[in-house]
Amino acid sequence: MRKIGLFCSLFLLLVACSVDEASSVKHPQLIIASNFLKSSDTVLFSNFCRTNNLKIRIQKLSSDSIFNTIENKGFNTPFSLVLLGSMKDLKNCDKRYFQRIAKDFFSEPSVRFEVFDERKFLSLGINPFVFVVQPDTLALPQNYSDLKNRFWSTTDTNLTVFYAHLVAKKGGAEKETWEKSLRKTRLAYQFNDTLPSNRLRFIPYSEWLKIPQKQKNKLSLVYPNQETSGFFADRMIAAIPKNPKDFYYAQQLLNYLADKLENESYAEKFGILPHPKTTRNLKVKELNLTDVNEDDLLMAIRKIYSK
Repeated sequence: MRKIGLFCSLFLLLVACSVDEASSVKHPQLIIASNFLKSSDTVLFSNFCRTNNLKIRIQKLSSDSIFNTIENKGFNTPFSLVLLGSMKDLKNCDKRYFQRIAKDFFSEPSVRFEVFDERKFLSLGINPFVFVVQPDTLALPQNYSDLKNRFWSTTDTNLTVFYAHLVAKKGGAEKETWEKSLRKTRLAYQFNDTLPSNRLRFIPYSEWLKIPQKQKNKLSLVYPNQETSGFFADRMIAAIPKNPKDFYYAQQLLNYLADKLENESYAEKFGILPHPKTTRNLKVKELNLTDVNEDDLLMAIRKIYSK
């Protein structure tokens, strides 16, 4: 009897341990470092999380804080993926600390993201510089050069990425000429101003998306330079640290986004449009984006900030 009792006690102890271990099992967690997404934006990845039985946590930090953490932590980097809101966020970035995106990284042979800077970074979509005007304006502005003779305002404090396109195309002297001309016509920006017919807003597309629909109904959106050299655009950037916490799920998430960001309404939740040069979205594909590629744009941005 004593042996039977001892056996039963041992059996119950093993069962109890198994239950404790099962209850302590957690879903794998993917940590995204971003300078524009909030912790609540995990809802954007809810379907992906559900399919992969995964939790995503977003840590919002400045781009410099993200890079410093990755450099200082080394093999203990807490992040699996980095998402940045602008090309200028890469101005001080050391690409040695990021994974090179292999050619077979994506499950589909036709990648719908632009890969640049020695394949260390991905352009997930574009944020065009657009005009917003009253539809009854006598002469709708069509080109960026119209900024030189029309009163305008913007939410972009320094227009670095816009000017970087000019530097990439024609050099620093062209940027200085434009800056001098635009200072004469620039006005202070007010979000709720009535926008007189002789004034235009010159803003990133992401700011257009924030305007209430009721107000949008009274305004027109214009993509400049459509009949000439094409509009300028910022980029949303993704990168994987060299020693990510979880490379597999970072890769799976980027494959997921490659498909989802083809949907214009989904892309708008990130404040972007699909890239016209790589997308299958026919509406966006028809837009005329300027021929300054990501490598040339990044080089021009770094040149501006080095002065």
